[in-house]
Amino acid sequence: MNPSFRSARCCLRPCSIASSVFAIAVSSFLWTSSAQGAGSMNFGAVVDSRSWGSESLQSLNYRLGAQVDAVYGWRAGIRVGYLTVRGRHSSSLSAPTDTRLFVSRRLFGSLESRLTVDLPTGYATQSESDMAITRSLQDVLLDLPVRSTGSSLRFSTALGGTYSPALDWTVGLGAAWQDPSTYQPIEQGPDYDQGSSYSFSGVAEYRPGDWTWRTRVRWAHSGTGSYGSTTIETTPGWTGDTMLLRRWTRTSGWLRFGFRQPSEYSNAEGMQLDAGRGNEQSLTLGAFLHASTKLAFDGSLSHARYLGRGARELGRSKRTELHTGAELRIDSKSSLRLDLSIYRGQFRESTEAAPSDSQSWKGTQLKLATVVRF
Repeated sequence: MNPSFRSARCCLRPCSIASSVFAIAVSSFLWTSSAQGAGSMNFGAVVDSRSWGSESLQSLNYRLGAQVDAVYGWRAGIRVGYLTVRGRHSSSLSAPTDTRLFVSRRLFGSLESRLTVDLPTGYATQSESDMAITRSLQDVLLDLPVRSTGSSLRFSTALGGTYSPALDWTVGLGAAWQDPSTYQPIEQGPDYDQGSSYSFSGVAEYRPGDWTWRTRVRWAHSGTGSYGSTTIETTPGWTGDTMLLRRWTRTSGWLRFGFRQPSEYSNAEGMQLDAGRGNEQSLTLGAFLHASTKLAFDGSLSHARYLGRGARELGRSKRTELHTGAELRIDSKSSLRLDLSIYRGQFRESTEAAPSDSQSWKGTQLKLATVVRF
């Protein structure tokens, strides 16, 4: 159970009220610091299409962000967005997404702290057609860039840094904590309390000559939550990947293996509440080409499989992605990037009572992004 839409009535915790004050402070900081330090603005548009069986989904997502690097190691930023989704059978959804603001500061060396607030500016929905779209957005298999339009007010803090213990070696550690407010995912429905969450991450990198080896791992856990009178317990989740990269004069190539063990949600009696698709394994082969000082190309082929749940491997599925991208540096302060991805895959929507055969799905994604620095 993972509701993703909130109603206009949000039950705020004391720290969430403090987050609202923090948001105002961030906006003021952006305004007063823009003339004192460097920064950037970015705009992106993503067009997605997915289809399977008699169903289909098309989405258009706009994103606008700004970041200011002020004095004494301070940095602040804001990100807003708008999402339009249309499914088959005339179901559709158009709404702004949640707004994110952050402030970070480099404390000393590479150690950096960060405060983030996510404002619930997204759309609240309760219709069956909208909830069907929401479930598709949340499906990790479809790899859509926006998992929901709205959620609760969230306040989070993070601390991390890197250290070089020996020649060609770099290690890093990080920790984060998040406290979302209670909200109503369905109008006139029960309150949803996700519970506070915390995570720890680490990275190790070795760069001898033209080679780079990098391994990352992240552990995350959420506290006890509730949906109405139902208590929700979660198990810890793991995410990790390891990559090997080789550089030449104008080109580079890499191989990456990734693994994800998602958290599982259950009630007090141990009944599983969130279906999901089970553990994920992925393999990516990619290459990069510097065509000139202003133009670069990259491409990759990746395959991910989801192992499903239980003896029947419920939800077992797979996804193959062919990606290509190009980046043009217009001048010293602006750049333009275009990405195209083509998806193919299979999935099985089984239940314990009625296992089903696998069916195919396909999709495309076109992404345009521009960055202007000042």
